[in-house]
Amino acid sequence: MTIKSDSILNWSVRNNQSGRLRIYCKELGDSSFLHHHCVITLTRCHWLKGFRINKLNSNLLISFPIHRSQDIFILLDQALSLPIEELGRLSDTSCLGESQHRNSSVGPLTICRVSALGVLLLGEIFFTIPITLIFTIAILLTFPVLNKIWRNRFSLDKMLGDIQDVFFSGVLLSNGLPAEIILETFLSDTRTSFFNLSHSSSNASHEQKFVKDLGSIVHLQLSGSDKVIRELQDAIPGDNYLIENHTHVFIESVVVEGEIVAVTRLADGDWQPHLFHVGSIIKPGAFVVRGNAVLCVLKTFYNHSIYALTSPNDSKSIEELKEEYFDLNFSHKNISRVLKPLTISGGIFLYGLNFGPQALSLLKFNPLEEFIFSNSASNLTAIYLMRLHGVLLNNKNVLAKLSKVDHIVISRSCLDRSDGILTREHINPESFDTPKGYLIRLIAGLQDYLLQNDQIPIWSEQLKHVASPLEISHVILGDMKVDGWLITLSSGEKLQLFKQHQPPEKILKTHHFPLEVRRDNILLGYIELFSRVSESWTAVFEALNELNIDVHVVGSQGYSRMLELVKPLPMNLTNNLHGDYHADERLELVQRLQNDGKTVAYIGYVLEDLPAIIQSDISISIETDIDSIFLSGMTDVSIGPDVNWLPRLLLLSKRNQIANNFNFSFICGTSLLSAIAAATSLITPAAMILLSDIPLLIAEVFSIKAMNSHGVFENNDRKTRVFHPIPQTPSSSHLPTISS
Repeated sequence: MTIKSDSILNWSVRNNQSGRLRIYCKELGDSSFLHHHCVITLTRCHWLKGFRINKLNSNLLISFPIHRSQDIFILLDQALSLPIEELGRLSDTSCLGESQHRNSSVGPLTICRVSALGVLLLGEIFFTIPITLIFTIAILLTFPVLNKIWRNRFSLDKMLGDIQDVFFSGVLLSNGLPAEIILETFLSDTRTSFFNLSHSSSNASHEQKFVKDLGSIVHLQLSGSDKVIRELQDAIPGDNYLIENHTHVFIESVVVEGEIVAVTRLADGDWQPHLFHVGSIIKPGAFVVRGNAVLCVLKTFYNHSIYALTSPNDSKSIEELKEEYFDLNFSHKNISRVLKPLTISGGIFLYGLNFGPQALSLLKFNPLEEFIFSNSASNLTAIYLMRLHGVLLNNKNVLAKLSKVDHIVISRSCLDRSDGILTREHINPESFDTPKGYLIRLIAGLQDYLLQNDQIPIWSEQLKHVASPLEISHVILGDMKVDGWLITLSSGEKLQLFKQHQPPEKILKTHHFPLEVRRDNILLGYIELFSRVSESWTAVFEALNELNIDVHVVGSQGYSRMLELVKPLPMNLTNNLHGDYHADERLELVQRLQNDGKTVAYIGYVLEDLPAIIQSDISISIETDIDSIFLSGMTDVSIGPDVNWLPRLLLLSKRNQIANNFNFSFICGTSLLSAIAAATSLITPAAMILLSDIPLLIAEVFSIKAMNSHGVFENNDRKTRVFHPIPQTPSSSHLPTISS
């Protein structure tokens, strides 16, 4: 964790123009937690024109209306500081994904050697350096390669490249060309540095490690006088542990003492509060919003189906299959195993016949290795280009995978969580003393009472903007289906809140059961609860259809209730909408779609998505609220709040794959031409060494051009966000909601 308090971080204004600011904050580039918090805070501001975060230089570019010049600094204080309750709530889980987004570094020894060789090469151009010194340095540079061959003597694949380099250096020395050895080592170390940076910047196959880390990072405080602390993965059935306000429950447990109010948003996407008393069973993913209790463990960590694929016995074969199927260099390595022995033996044979230039050209001919370096550099470029747009590629081969996607499975929780559960009140016409907006003020006050200044809403962010919510002094939490909640206002008035399963026909029971409000058994009215899919998702589904990608939606709710939510989306509602799908069913769906050799991407948010995320070929998360940081660190791709980047990324990956195919042909062709030119003495060995790297630079230009996102399903990111009113029904009132 980089941020340790709720104090405002040090940030400064680097550029101040009319309606535009450029802010520097060092922690913004170091901490994915702060980056996530900043994105969520700025996205929720309806008057903001747009913003962009550059994690490479820790800069924030922000555009705003001129008349908001005073408000913008208040907003920045909120965006660039972390409330201490968020840190406490996410202190365990937030650090799981932190390492996934940190920039890797090349070894200092490599950097020093590259710098020294570069200085030496420049010095040889302008000054006369003794030839003995050049020879000595050239000979010394071969010792690390010889040592590497000795260390890899039992691995033929790793030895072949180094053996080829040693023979190439030996032929150069025998021909009196030690400076060319220094030039080749300088260029080789530079290529290797980029290759290592690419591989360590974005590590594949980290989903299982992420969940395994969850078992070791999260700790349970066992009840009792000794107060033993136990890791989550070591908890056994029968262990009693304390659960406090603003914490998650990650293993199935039963309440044995006390009572708590929790939402199961991280488990199944349900935002509504539930009361858990003695005897109540709590599923993994529940988040305690109020109260303290003692829970008893019912299942061990790995006995849960959502964590089962991460057990050591089950995970290896799946991960090996994924790596083997999607390793871009898999076929190239097989070709290299045949090509390298031929070039080495042919070079030695030609040198024995005293054909020095021909031997050098053959020993230097290694187009496959050059393409692998070029592809790694392209991956590194793509990773950092996408990071500028708020898209994190946590898997170095993800672009190659995305270009082959046939099916995308989307968890329902990703579609409607941006706005949460929206509300609309229906006042009873016979309740003459109930003013308009009273029921909305009631539920807004109830949410404030339960949350106690926490940043995550129970029902929706919408209720945080209600003017003068009712002040509540006490709530008796009963079963909302039977006894209801007994609410006491600060004025002394008592109200009852029920969950109504059979509301009047004028109240649509679309996605959530409405709430019924009574005073002394007199009906005051109903609060309709509903969710909706943002307009951005409609455009995303249309774009995915244009790309001929089959889209599925899964959810734990019934088919009919999900149908009301996704009906506006252009998708196959008959075959591709799956209701009553929990962890096992979602995993089976992904496996079924993969049976025909198809590539499946999974977009998830809740714990029930974990098995399907691990099984899928590409895992994707979307950062739209504070809880989404939980999965954003373990998925192959993490997209910001702008979901339009999903089809853009898919199209860019296809263009990048076309560029890679062209680069392969281009590099192989230029390598062959330079080898022929060197063999016929048309170019010098130094020119041959340089010409082997020039195509890599040109190939990188092609890759950068392929990743240009302008015009790729582009929307107007700079347009001002507007209020979209909810259509009114008779005897109803509502609040405006914000969409971007």
